[in-house]
Amino acid sequence: MKNNEYSRRKFFNKCLGSGSMLFGAAVILNSCHSNKSGQEEKKQDKAVHSCDDFSDVSAAEMEKRQKFGYVKKSPYSDRSCGGCGLHIPPVSDKDCGGCLLFKGPVDPGGYCIQYVAKT
Repeated sequence: MKNNEYSRRKFFNKCLGSGSMLFGAAVILNSCHSNKSGQEEKKQDKAVHSCDDFSDVSAAEMEKRQKFGYVKKSPYSDRSCGGCGLHIPPVSDKDCGGCLLFKGPVDPGGYCIQYVAKT
């Protein structure tokens, strides 16, 4: 009456082996996915430091920018935010600085009507 072909021991060994293989495959696939997401996070961090990120700027501050006539690219070759006395230089890991007149990122090549040459 004993049928060794279908024993519980063989069944559990096969289940354990299959489960281990599936778990290992899942771990490997997850580690591959985490590398890609790390690269995406770096891209997102770079986008956050962009001069076009106004996510932390209020509507009132955006209105101030418009009143001062701020543009991202200066129409004058000798006047730009980088040479303005009101410009706040960028921090080492950022591309854009700031301005004493309004909040938010300011492109060093930008311009507004309140330009004051550095002395």
